[in-house]
Amino acid sequence: MVIVAILLIFLVASAVTWVIALALYQAFMPGPYLKDHPQFLSLSVISIALATLVSMFPFPFGYLAALLVWWLAARNFFEMPTGRAVVLFLLLAALTVLTRLAVLGAVTLFEPAPCPNPQGAVHDRSFDRPGAGHGAGGLALLARGPGRQ
Repeated sequence: MVIVAILLIFLVASAVTWVIALALYQAFMPGPYLKDHPQFLSLSVISIALATLVSMFPFPFGYLAALLVWWLAARNFFEMPTGRAVVLFLLLAALTVLTRLAVLGAVTLFEPAPCPNPQGAVHDRSFDRPGAGHGAGGLALLARGPGRQ
């Protein structure tokens, strides 16, 4: 179930990356629209699906694989000239970094807080006696840090 949720998150991230990159590309590069390509929808779905699948790899490898997919989409799938393909690729690369950071931020937001490890915790026995935590003596023990006698 977790894998499906992760795939859906990366699917949305890849689709948003693709749509925003195409909008920026069309805004900055006058000329023929990619949407006029006869197989625009099917090639877009294939590109997004491939970018989603390679996103499951750990960060440096998944990112590099996604860049390869975006380059194949821009240069080979849509048969764009090299200059135009580079512009679209650079937009996709920059947006992919931003979406990866956004996904990482969202995941860390919902990740449970680490719980203390009672077996590995150091316990200062000097605080066990009555009144040890009060007054200057207790502060001196605190200043030394836990486990330092």
